This record gives sequence, structure tokens and C-alpha cells, in this order.
Amino acid sequence: MPGLTRRALLVRGAGACVLLVTSGGAPARATVAAPELSPERRAVLGALLTAVAVDPATGLAVSVVELTADDFERAYAAAPPPLREHAGEVLDRLGAAAFTVLSAAEAHAALRDWSLPGADPGLAAAALDLASLTFEEDELRQVGYVLDPA
Repeated sequence: MPGLTRRALLVRGAGACVLLVTSGGAPARATVAAPELSPERRAVLGALLTAVAVDPATGLAVSVVELTADDFERAYAAAPPPLREHAGEVLDRLGAAAFTVLSAAEAHAALRDWSLPGADPGLAAAALDLASLTFEEDELRQVGYVLDPA
């Protein structure tokens, strides 16, 4: 490096050593908080999982909905940004449809109604896909949740 003397290099190196020693041996790093589900999105997720659990054909028990939501939330925080964006968009669409104010039976009926021709099958499919998302590889896992036909 032109203009850098041996003395200047030693001074800079000593400064770096002092920084390492005073910071506990490791350079200070900015901490970035893990992305979390907002309380609104968490409420929509709970309503979605409860609506899915109402249908016995799904195999999701109402008693494990809260644990399933907790698992989802932890996996969401560690998921890559595109997957978090997709999950957020689906939860926001469900929230816009006032999904959280419906009873479990009404929310289940709404999911079923959205899957009918002329309704919003994209939302129904996205919601069921999100509810069945495990965030992990499993060769034996079957296709996600489906609702028992009316």
C-alpha cells in the first residue's frame, strides 16, 4: 500500500488489538432481531388453524392448535424472506376477510365457500397450504390439509 509505513501499520494493528480486548475478544456486531409474526397475523393464524381443526378429515386436533401455531411462529422467524412474505400475504388476505371475528365453524364454512367455483379458490388453497406448512423436509408427509366435501 503506497504511503503506509511500517510504523503506521503497527499503530493500526495495536488499535485493533485494543478494540478486540476491550470488546471481550470479538468485534462488536449489530444484532438484528428475528422477524416475528405481528399479533394481528398470529391471531389470524390461530383462527385459520382452529378452522382447519374443526374438520375431522384434516387430522389436526383442536387441542394442539396453540402448539402448532407456536411451531409455525418459530419456523417463520427462521424462514427465508420469500417464504415469510408469502405467509404474511396470505395471513393479511385472511385478516382483510375478517377471518378472526368468525367462530371456528363459520371460519371453516368460509374456507369451504371460498373453494367453490366463482368464489375465491386461490385464497382457500393458499390458506390450507399455509396451515399445512411445516417448514421442514419430510419424505413421508402427504399433501396438505383438505376439507371434507359438504
